[in-house]
Amino acid sequence: MIYENGNLKTVLIDGGYITFNGAAPVYHYYLQDHLGNNRVVVQANGTVEQVNHYYPFGGLFDENIGDDKQPYKYNGKELDLIHGLDWYDYGVRHYDAALGRWMCMDPLAEKYYDVSPYAYCANEVLK
Repeated sequence: MIYENGNLKTVLIDGGYITFNGAAPVYHYYLQDHLGNNRVVVQANGTVEQVNHYYPFGGLFDENIGDDKQPYKYNGKELDLIHGLDWYDYGVRHYDAALGRWMCMDPLAEKYYDVSPYAYCANEVLK
């Protein structure tokens, strides 16, 4: 649940979210591709709210949005725009799609000496 100024604003649900801007809640659903990327956000009535297109490493291009921009995008992860870094939040680590790199070392880096501990998907996102 997400609160804003003490009022319930959004409830995250599996496959989407619910917003509360008045008396009736509004259901929003994610349409995902085979990789789990949120490609389209639609309301329950079928209104398209947002369309996302991605480069192979997760960078956004041609993002069509309405007034209410939702942050869950590439791999269904939250795109943090607050600090101007545009990193995806994977929980333990942050990912920069512009560089195709993690922002901290892989904790299992000792197992894979031939790959950079900062490389995303072993630098092979298309395989």
